[in-house]
Amino acid sequence: MLEGKKTIESRFSKNKIIPYEKIDKNDIVIVKKSGREVVAFFRVSQVFFFDLGKVNITEIRKKYEKEICVDESFWIEKKHSRYATLIFLEKLQKLDPFSISKKGMQTWIKL
Repeated sequence: MLEGKKTIESRFSKNKIIPYEKIDKNDIVIVKKSGREVVAFFRVSQVFFFDLGKVNITEIRKKYEKEICVDESFWIEKKHSRYATLIFLEKLQKLDPFSISKKGMQTWIKL
């Protein structure tokens, strides 16, 4: 993402958890490396939600694999997911890294 190759952030899950149906066009997403610092933010230009009981994950892969920028192991790991969120990035802005205090294990938090 920070190198400009990844233009879609994806989230696949077995349950309807954030960001599924909780993020909208024009929202601002803060990017924090897992267990590390905040390094960037971006605006959401478009977002798609998929119920994988109705849309096959293979269709998503064929259409968006290049923009999601993941390897084969990702698709193997996510093959049992039931929901998918595709978040299209716009205006990614790198920041000087800084720390924030965050409690819990959630990877996404809506403010």
